[in-house]
Amino acid sequence: IEDAINITASSVRDGCDPQNAVLYEDDDKKFMSSGGSDANICFDFKDHQVILRNYTIKSAYSDKNNEHPKSWVIEGSENGSSWEKCDERNEYSELNGPKIVRSFSINQENQKAFRFIRMRRMGKNWHGDDDLMIGSIEFFGILK
Repeated sequence: IEDAINITASSVRDGCDPQNAVLYEDDDKKFMSSGGSDANICFDFKDHQVILRNYTIKSAYSDKNNEHPKSWVIEGSENGSSWEKCDERNEYSELNGPKIVRSFSINQENQKAFRFIRMRRMGKNWHGDDDLMIGSIEFFGILK
């Protein structure tokens, strides 16, 4: 997958690399940032653009009230520096537990073609700190 996309993050906790977020079948892997006010994971589709229609997040294997995402925004960019909001979730409790899978639809008005897609944490997580932790994330849409 490294040939098709580049996955980066604002920061990385030891052993919790951003590439773990696409290892859908491995429940023992996770991505986790090491805090910061702008914790995020970013996907660069290199030579392609994505029109995002839906996305799915699986929470990590950690217990309830751990660093599971609470509020986040999914953003798209054509250049990696100017970002547009595709979706936003606030105080979302259904991912607060181990290995929970939830899918989210993107509003039709926000379905534009982007080279970069990122998930950015807003506010504190369910543990009350600044880490962003997910088991995996998957994007669905049109690849251009």
